[in-house]
Amino acid sequence: MKITGRVHGNANINLQPQNTLTFMSDVTAAGSIIHNSHTNDPSVRSLKSSSIVYNGEHDSGADSLTLPIGTNNTPDAVHAIIELPPDGESATSAMGRQRYYNKSDLVVLVSNTTVVVKSGRVDGFSTIVPYSEWNGFLKTNVSFYNKREGKTVNAVQLSVEELSKWSATNATLRPVIGNRDIRSIYIADMRSQSAATQSGVKVVDGAELPSMGLTVATPNPLYVQGNYNAQGTDVGSNATDNAKPASLVGDSINILSTAWSDAQSALPIASRSAGDTTVNAAILAGIVPSGGGHYSGGVENFPRFLENWGGRTLTYNGSMVAMFNSLTATAPWGGADVYSPPARNWAFDQNFVDATKLPPGTPEVRAVIKSKWETIAAGTTY
Repeated sequence: MKITGRVHGNANINLQPQNTLTFMSDVTAAGSIIHNSHTNDPSVRSLKSSSIVYNGEHDSGADSLTLPIGTNNTPDAVHAIIELPPDGESATSAMGRQRYYNKSDLVVLVSNTTVVVKSGRVDGFSTIVPYSEWNGFLKTNVSFYNKREGKTVNAVQLSVEELSKWSATNATLRPVIGNRDIRSIYIADMRSQSAATQSGVKVVDGAELPSMGLTVATPNPLYVQGNYNAQGTDVGSNATDNAKPASLVGDSINILSTAWSDAQSALPIASRSAGDTTVNAAILAGIVPSGGGHYSGGVENFPRFLENWGGRTLTYNGSMVAMFNSLTATAPWGGADVYSPPARNWAFDQNFVDATKLPPGTPEVRAVIKSKWETIAAGTTY
């Protein structure tokens, strides 16, 4: 496996690949880079000294990444970036500027009694999209079972195909956002849940995105079903020339294959067989960290699975950011009858090297870096 983008860990990075792992760029860790498995990792592998190849720098003891988003840098606090802003918070504050809620073209708020679909900050969230329009791309009555969580997910379902059609033709939101296609949507499901249920947002029909790409963000667990941002010969390929800027942002990211069935989701794993699937999108989501005798699952299980992927491949092109701890989907990795892993055909999306091709709403961190200094003689002009 080759990892092209830069890798940074704010703690230790544990490496114990079964096959050759090549880092094409720099690897840094605030703690240590350890050529061994995590102490909570139950897997047993044999590691050869030649299994890890560094084509760039690989440094332990690097500075921690501190995110200037108006809160402290703990994993739980940084979760605020996907949450609804509290009453009275300015959208132009350090925290407000980074919230996905404030960055989105379209905001969907679901409560026990109402569904509000409205414009984003561009006009003060004042344009309401009527039911007759959003009913085509949103459903609020979808449910399925999550074996890892051991709960029924009562989900808001977004059809990207129908959203794209509405975006291209509607006279409600389009004039507000500059007569262009929608680029970002924020969905918050705030309905009350029982001990046996959990909230979620499910994205379907996403093989073709709106013309300018799409970011889907939510404070809830996020599920993406089927091929996403990939069509035709690009399915199963690491070529992303035709992929649009895209990101999936949520409390957790769960990939449901092309063969996923809501109706079979509670059945044993033998009845939940996956199909080959391609996802082209950056992922920013939470993890259940290692501790208390549990293992996080590692980067290979950062996107979560709920099917028998034996003999099937997940092709993924993007960039993964484990930014915070999950606060809703908190069941630990490693449970029985949850999934079997796919063959992982994963690659960094080279489009993300170009800042103009980053997904809509990508968080920004700015740093001042000392470079070349020169003493200027008094009276010198340039």
